[in-house]
Amino acid sequence: MIQQRTATISEVLEKDISNIAYGQEKPYDDPILDAREGFIEFKTDIDDDGNPDNIQWEHDESNNQLIRKLNGDATTFKWNITDFKMTYLDSDRDTVLGNDQNERNDIRFIDISMTVRSPEKIGGLGSSDPEYITTNWNREFRPINLSL
Repeated sequence: MIQQRTATISEVLEKDISNIAYGQEKPYDDPILDAREGFIEFKTDIDDDGNPDNIQWEHDESNNQLIRKLNGDATTFKWNITDFKMTYLDSDRDTVLGNDQNERNDIRFIDISMTVRSPEKIGGLGSSDPEYITTNWNREFRPINLSL
């Protein structure tokens, strides 16, 4: 079950992150609007209609969930996501903090790691010490439109 949840989230993340800055005519200028460890906001034409869409991903640590907003409409993944981190890197693979737009414009790679945990402890037959089951997922993205 947790592997299916992880696969669902990663599929949506992969589509979104890979398309950062995508525009029909050319990549959008200043595409990454905000970049923090558990939050990213960016422009892309996700539905290919010629208009920029605004996408946000945020880790709600207090509720162990991910929230994805597309033009303000939220989808919440309430699947016990205990860890979600994004690291931003420039073309030399040095860490970019993303404090201002100039720094965000230097981002070329985004490394995302996520841990999804079972909602309850699970024990094997005859086990007196049940444990949580976790699935870890990690991927480094190089959105093509950030390099153009």
